[in-house]
Amino acid sequence: MRCYSKRYEVRSANLMRVLMVACLVLPAWAAETPTTYYITDQLAASLRAGAAKEQKAINWIKAGEPVQIMEKAPGTGFVRVRAESGPEGWIEADRIVTTPPSVARYADLERRFNAAVAELDNMKTSLPEREVLQRQSHDLQVRVVELETSLETLTEQNAVLERRFQSEVLYAGALIVIIGMVLGWAVSAMRGRRRDGWH
Repeated sequence: MRCYSKRYEVRSANLMRVLMVACLVLPAWAAETPTTYYITDQLAASLRAGAAKEQKAINWIKAGEPVQIMEKAPGTGFVRVRAESGPEGWIEADRIVTTPPSVARYADLERRFNAAVAELDNMKTSLPEREVLQRQSHDLQVRVVELETSLETLTEQNAVLERRFQSEVLYAGALIVIIGMVLGWAVSAMRGRRRDGWH
């Protein structure tokens, strides 16, 4: 029996330690991870000076604006919030939702739409530049084709001139040989006559 009560005391002490640590850690953890809430789709919500409808409205928060809950007033249905834009005050808890309402989603879609329109406008302004570059590219391609055609023509003309030059050199060589032979024959014939005339 004594052993049982000793184990019970040890377990109770361990359980107490765990509960104490949990009590210390959980509030700190909850404070470190604030949840973002949103004002409902109603046009605006009034922030009050205290946790009651009779309290004076000190500011307004527009629909869809993100808020953080700072404090809850149990039994009143009110929470103290701080809006992303800065105002702080008490508001009915049923005016706060955890998912962005249609107003916030619309604002996000409008922002994304405007970004897409701006990108389209940017593309439209760069379109004339693209057309100019395409025109220049086309002109350069036409010029390359013209130059290639001219190069082929010049290559053919060069081949014709080279063949003509080779023919002319051949003819000139043959002519020189013939002239040399004629001169050689004429010189030999003249020498033969002189010899015949001296004898």
